[in-house]
Amino acid sequence: MNQNDSQKTVADLLSEFNDSSGFISKSKINLSEQDAPKNLQDEVCKQMNREFGSYYIYFGLYSYFKSRALDGFAGFMKDAYEEELEHAGKFHDYLISINADVELEDIDKCSAKFASAVAATKAAYDHECVMSRNIGKLYNQAKEEGDDRLAVFLQAFVDEQRDEEQKTYDLWTRTKLAGDGAGLLTLDHDLKEDLEEVKESLDEKASALSLAVFATTMTKIPFQTGEDRIHTIRVSTKNICKDAILQGDPEDENNKIYDFLRLGIIKLLKQAVDKQEGNPSAE
Repeated sequence: MNQNDSQKTVADLLSEFNDSSGFISKSKINLSEQDAPKNLQDEVCKQMNREFGSYYIYFGLYSYFKSRALDGFAGFMKDAYEEELEHAGKFHDYLISINADVELEDIDKCSAKFASAVAATKAAYDHECVMSRNIGKLYNQAKEEGDDRLAVFLQAFVDEQRDEEQKTYDLWTRTKLAGDGAGLLTLDHDLKEDLEEVKESLDEKASALSLAVFATTMTKIPFQTGEDRIHTIRVSTKNICKDAILQGDPEDENNKIYDFLRLGIIKLLKQAVDKQEGNPSAE
């Protein structure tokens, strides 16, 4: 450990670990530095703002279904608006990484009122088609202008949009077939069960991996004190996390385990440190 590390408190080191997730970044770009054309920087900024707009649109759809006690549909839209906000963050971080200016534009007003569930799901599908065109246009522009770094960054979004279009199209089609009344309630129930099964699966995987981290670090730290113990926890955790995340496709939907895992690890780290230091709150 270096001298600076030895002067840090336990809280400092935990906070530093909590904030430093780059070692298992899902969208890290390992390309040499290159100057991004200004016009492409502007287009990336526009796309970032479109992603914020998408968040707003899906939140309106979530509100529509939630107000009608259709929790399965609402859960679908909630997952979507959270994902759009994550996308906006990725575009923002990309702009920062190339030292580009970030301009936050006004978000257009959108509706939380629709004529029917069919109209609402059709709106979701139509929106994904628009987003696909925007992403595709930006990707093609990056390729034409030789901005390889941007093209690599956008590839995951291009691939994902195919899935998003299909997913919303399927939902729209199923909603049309369900009709109103009992059919719609049955579909809503099925959607809710699907979401719960995915969540349970991710929770189980995250718990297993978090416990693996905990077991590994706890075999070492009883024989260490102070900052050496925290250093061991951080290094062991990073290595196990890296292996776990890299085993799967970084853009796979199931890789949301990344988020559950990271939160679980931070909690276990704090509990382990508190317990070793005799903090009553750890009991």
